[in-house]
Amino acid sequence: MKKAELVDGYAISPVIKGGWQLSSGHSLDRVIREDEAISDMIAFIESGITTLDFGDIYTGVEELVGKTLIRLGEKIGSSARDKVQLHTKYVPNEKSLNQFDSSDVANIVNRSLERLGVEKVDVVQLHWWRYEDRHYLEALESLFELKQRGKVGNIGITNFDLVRLQEMVGAGLKPASHQIQYSLLDRRAELGMSQYCLENKIGILCYGTVAGGFFSEKFLGVDEPSQVETRSNVKYQIIIEEFGGWKLFQELLKVCKKLADNHSTDI
Repeated sequence: MKKAELVDGYAISPVIKGGWQLSSGHSLDRVIREDEAISDMIAFIESGITTLDFGDIYTGVEELVGKTLIRLGEKIGSSARDKVQLHTKYVPNEKSLNQFDSSDVANIVNRSLERLGVEKVDVVQLHWWRYEDRHYLEALESLFELKQRGKVGNIGITNFDLVRLQEMVGAGLKPASHQIQYSLLDRRAELGMSQYCLENKIGILCYGTVAGGFFSEKFLGVDEPSQVETRSNVKYQIIIEEFGGWKLFQELLKVCKKLADNHSTDI
């Protein structure tokens, strides 16, 4: 699978393997089987999906990725680390944002490195809970300091609005990437964000593109499920409701099905 350049000198797989679903508590009725999860991740990597996205607050996932790297190393040798791109997050404690201490950034990133068993992570993405607690610039500055120390390859952000992104760029803290929700259900990125990122050479990483699996023929022509399997499904049911509801979503799926048929593929 051909890599896509996110920023100058750094390329990722065009499809990214997400990690939230591997977090304990993400599934509403299933238990994560570690050995199967590791085998699945290796299968993704071997098929060319080499970029792994996860977060420091995804319970157990960084450790699971670390074990995957060990298993991959046993299989292909010392090149295992170079074969993958590791994207994690820095998510501060929501309850103590107004008492933010920049030392927390280094502590959490160092913990991520230890869990992963690596000396450097390719991308750390800043998430922030509330804009009224304005320490996000201080947190971003701390991440750039860790980049200078060689512990982080690139600094990204996730789920910020355009005003805050412009503030970051104006402060000389331009992120390499911005991870945002973007799909046929949620096109907010087209209201200035995507254009600004293009103009300023900030890579866009999209999540929710297939709405947690709802963009599938499995859901075409059926009633809205009353029970779902994961917290992601709960989230995207809300997105569908905000889009206009299940009936309108069915009309969208019909259009997707027609387009897919024209190209001899599925949704």
